[in-house]
Amino acid sequence: MTEVFGFDFARARDLARASAPASAWAPIGASASRLRRACVAALCGTVCLLAVGCGPKRDPNLPPTAPASGQVMYNGKPIDHGAVTLHPVGEGNPAVGALDENGKFTLSTYSRGDGAVLGPHKVTIDIPPPLDGIAAGEVLRVPRAYTDPATSPLSVEITADGRNDLQLVVEDP
Repeated sequence: MTEVFGFDFARARDLARASAPASAWAPIGASASRLRRACVAALCGTVCLLAVGCGPKRDPNLPPTAPASGQVMYNGKPIDHGAVTLHPVGEGNPAVGALDENGKFTLSTYSRGDGAVLGPHKVTIDIPPPLDGIAAGEVLRVPRAYTDPATSPLSVEITADGRNDLQLVVEDP
């Protein structure tokens, strides 16, 4: 029963198949289509992972770093928020470490926890102001001299031996 109201559906199908390429009529089910998309996505993901994983982890032309961490104290108490920045006196990028609730920090220059560039550094302490709507209580501020590498009295030397436990003390002028 392929004829309805005088229209022969079987004949129309046969004519359409004869005039169209065979690939247009190949039976592709929903599961085959999903499988094809999943394979293409997996292949693309694998290629991306291989491309990212190749090559050196760090540019060998960058100045060497050494792990460094420490603690910042002000008026006998740890500074519990903000950041410590080590600015190299010579070449290299600055190292930055976020202060935790105990005033402790771990420095990072090119990647997380890699430390600071070897050599002498000027140290700055940055404490962000409280955000609007947050009760600030007593706002902690360090003396202005400690926020600029040109005027900061703090300086440290980062050595290759790995003994870079920095104990920084901020004093009132």
